[in-house]
Amino acid sequence: METKAPTKFPADDRYVRFTFSGAERVAGLIREFLPPELVACLDLSRLRRIHDQHVHKSLRENRDDLNLECPLYFGRVMVIRILVEHKSDHDRNLWFQLHRSIVNVWEEQSFQPILCIVIHTGPEQFQFHSPQFAMSDLPVILQNDLPNLPIHVIDLSQYERARIWNSQYLDHVAKVALIILRLVHEKSLDIAYLRKLLNDEWPQVSKARRNRYIKAAISYLKFKSPESTIVQQLRSDMPFVHSINPDSLFARELREEHEKGITQGITEGQELQQIETIQAMLTNGLDWSLIKTITHLDQSAYETLKAKHQK
Repeated sequence: METKAPTKFPADDRYVRFTFSGAERVAGLIREFLPPELVACLDLSRLRRIHDQHVHKSLRENRDDLNLECPLYFGRVMVIRILVEHKSDHDRNLWFQLHRSIVNVWEEQSFQPILCIVIHTGPEQFQFHSPQFAMSDLPVILQNDLPNLPIHVIDLSQYERARIWNSQYLDHVAKVALIILRLVHEKSLDIAYLRKLLNDEWPQVSKARRNRYIKAAISYLKFKSPESTIVQQLRSDMPFVHSINPDSLFARELREEHEKGITQGITEGQELQQIETIQAMLTNGLDWSLIKTITHLDQSAYETLKAKHQK
């Protein structure tokens, strides 16, 4: 019998990538869980996704889950790269993976601030296996000489369900996903609670999109608890949910949802690059006849584009 190739991403990663495919939902995650003084530096209204084609080729097979850029609230335009790394266990290679990401960004582009975020869903408190952690027996003065990598951890094991559910920044989709991620790794799935969670009112979500998010949740539960009867019971409640496999229509829908958010990020990135290029040309004294020849944009089109991204 022919065996199927393993799926490219674990179920945890697929569910996180699908849930947070939109920049607006990631912005809510940052506002809820990161320090307020850090959030105050970020113009999250202009947060955007970065297409995978812009990720260094050496990282494409083992790339970060989500890559985004966000301008800072300073006098000049600076961009910050946000690397969202979802881990369900204590990955000893995470430190190296994040460092490789940072080095490749700096080699291909220029030095820019990079913010590393880890979403941890494991039942135990997150531990970061950095050089300082591995060599904690050294004197402090020697530990200070070791390479350091500050990260921000969203450790779901440290947050009560009520904290997630009552968040003013997370939307309903994000709340449901984060609670389910936590429940799975706590091994505390309860059919009555899951029914309430999935059948509750989904504000500002159309019926079609609501069904897609419920399918994603049940698909994740099926992958994580294949022997459980919970998925069967949930599917009996919701006839629109069908069996999920990597080649099914729903699996393709998950990929399409992910690519939709990415495509929007590509367009926005190209437009921002055009604006920055023209601003540099104007700073260096080029006149509009030459700028139009090079960029194919006249002054009116440039002003329209700039106004679009200043909203």
